[in-house]
Amino acid sequence: MRGARAALLVVALAVALLGLGLTRALTRAVPAEDFALKQAAAEHMRRCMDAVLSYRRELGIPPLPEDARGTGMLGDHFNAVTTTAGAADAKRTTADPNMAALMVGMLTEAGVGPGDRVGAGLSGSFPAMNLALICACEAIGAELIYIASVGASTYGANLPQLTFPDMALRLYADALIGTPPAAFSMGGASDVGLDMDAALSGEVRARLSASGVPFLDIRDFGANLRARMQLYAEGGPIDCFVGVGGGITTNGTGPSAPPHGILRAGDVGATGDRSGLIEIYAAAGVPAVHVIDIRKLVADYGMPYDPETPPAIGEGQGLVVVNPPYGERLAHGDLKSLYRLLGQRLRDLFPGWRIGLLTGSGALARELSLPLESTLPLYNGPIECALYGYRVPIGAVAQSPAAPSAMLANRLAKNLRRLKRWREKENISCFRLYDADIPEYAAAIDIYQGWAHIQEYDPPASIDPLKARFRVDEITATLAATLECPAQRIFVKKRQRQKGADQYRKLDDRNRFIEVEEGGHRFLVNLSDYLDTGLFLDHRPTRRLIEEMSAGKRFLNLFGYTGAASVYAAAGGAVLTVTVDASKTYLDWAQRNFALNGLDPQRHEFVEEDCLEWLRRQKRSFDLIFVDPPTFSNSKERTEDFFIQRDYPVLLKEACRLLETDGTLLFSTNFRRFKLDPEHFPGFAITDISAATIAPDFARNQRIHRCWRFRHAPWPRQ
Repeated sequence: MRGARAALLVVALAVALLGLGLTRALTRAVPAEDFALKQAAAEHMRRCMDAVLSYRRELGIPPLPEDARGTGMLGDHFNAVTTTAGAADAKRTTADPNMAALMVGMLTEAGVGPGDRVGAGLSGSFPAMNLALICACEAIGAELIYIASVGASTYGANLPQLTFPDMALRLYADALIGTPPAAFSMGGASDVGLDMDAALSGEVRARLSASGVPFLDIRDFGANLRARMQLYAEGGPIDCFVGVGGGITTNGTGPSAPPHGILRAGDVGATGDRSGLIEIYAAAGVPAVHVIDIRKLVADYGMPYDPETPPAIGEGQGLVVVNPPYGERLAHGDLKSLYRLLGQRLRDLFPGWRIGLLTGSGALARELSLPLESTLPLYNGPIECALYGYRVPIGAVAQSPAAPSAMLANRLAKNLRRLKRWREKENISCFRLYDADIPEYAAAIDIYQGWAHIQEYDPPASIDPLKARFRVDEITATLAATLECPAQRIFVKKRQRQKGADQYRKLDDRNRFIEVEEGGHRFLVNLSDYLDTGLFLDHRPTRRLIEEMSAGKRFLNLFGYTGAASVYAAAGGAVLTVTVDASKTYLDWAQRNFALNGLDPQRHEFVEEDCLEWLRRQKRSFDLIFVDPPTFSNSKERTEDFFIQRDYPVLLKEACRLLETDGTLLFSTNFRRFKLDPEHFPGFAITDISAATIAPDFARNQRIHRCWRFRHAPWPRQ
């Protein structure tokens, strides 16, 4: 086993065919070679977690309701030192002493041994994983040089009175850990806390500075990296680098974060001035351990995700080795049925375990329907065979996973090639890759910096509905294979005509936000919980146009959604932005987007109200207005339904009433049958600018939206 749990159970199964049953099984428990190290690390982490819980009690801070097991390792949902969004389930998963055993396994796999030097950048987002690393290094006997950051995502170590640096200092003072931090930083925006409350972060900074530990307050990205690398190298070169969380010094400032897991030179590309320490060290031949995707981490190491009760220290999954018949020496009946049954029994009885299957038939091996991790060719006497390695997923898995489609794979590859030069020139990392190009695969595929969002359309009438039901599985399998995108990063939704508030209805409740970059700005997207993600990719050119027009202007964003257009306007120099939307959820999201970009909230307004009702009461004017209403809405704030084709004259007349004499109004709609009648707007020059607002990734679907520019018409010459 790759080392996640404290014990390794090796199970040898001798399987014979009797009808379709398994006739005998033999199990034998064998402790893992590093059992003592893992157990020591886990016990050490348990003592540290108990101490942190006692520190919280001293401060009068009880565990939050989200901390169901009362571990004390989860912080607030959101406060003045919170930097980004995080998921409570991921934080609960890490609050398990067995994580220290997992970290022993990761470090060992990375080649770390007694006396080796490990450099680490630890954000406050996963305080339990930080403790796991410290305890693992002490168990192995490795020297750890770590820089701890104050900033933390939601539910991380974001308590202003007890940040992760505070925890580390208390644990060191109480002799519970042997190494204090080598330095601190504020973390967050530019690693100096630009997105935090200034007064509160100042208090935290002053308290930590009094400890005598150096404080890294370096806004310049390159200088910050050099200072950290110099600190790590003071006692000699490091043998491994570990990054926990999503700090910019670890991940870099590029459009996509480095992969999760253990990385070596072949796992990263060429480094540049936006590369973080993970990529820099890995490219230089120093193994780098990147801990960021907790769901994938526990899946890789056979641990449960967000269990009600974690396994006790010393308990864990193991290895099943099986050598079923494959028809070489003896004739057998329905071997496919045997292998299918074997796969089902392995899923039922051994979730999280590793499987070793020795067989001479690759076709039969595929009948297990388990995720394949490795293949080792070998001989069973004179018979050419292979040892197939699998990991049994925890939870339900499809018994007959779809195979990738060669036709769809070719189209995805073609689209990637077509968009490559444009994406590189414009630094585009969030884009539409595919939009029902092939009728048999009726879906849109959007990429968000290594994450995939699939929206399944209703199939054309020419496609067999029964076959169409399985197309989305083929799309997912093809996308995973073509883009090497893990299943955990692929989200699938059904796109159909929405009625009323259904377009805003929650589809899930994972509350997982991903930070992405567009146009030099940062945004939070949610790929799971809503039909839309929080960032309309087709409006990328429109947002850029708004930014170019915003300097010195007062900007009004009607139906503002998550405020992306307002972020562009504010970043473009608008003296005021007003974002109006009827949804408190989206306005809160918009304010988080502003904070993420270090924008001063005092210059901007966020109004929770029906847009038309708000417009009717307004007397002030604006230089630039953006109106992007839904096609249909029956929100509770309105006494009657809103339909864009019927109601646009009233809406736009009210908006135009607020437009300055030399101002510009941009109106957009995605209602494909929409018709605009200029006769409703005497005194205005109206120009259809739709073509200029369609980017290359949406070129195939010119009807994705329509966009018009409104300006006051010049007075006719006498």
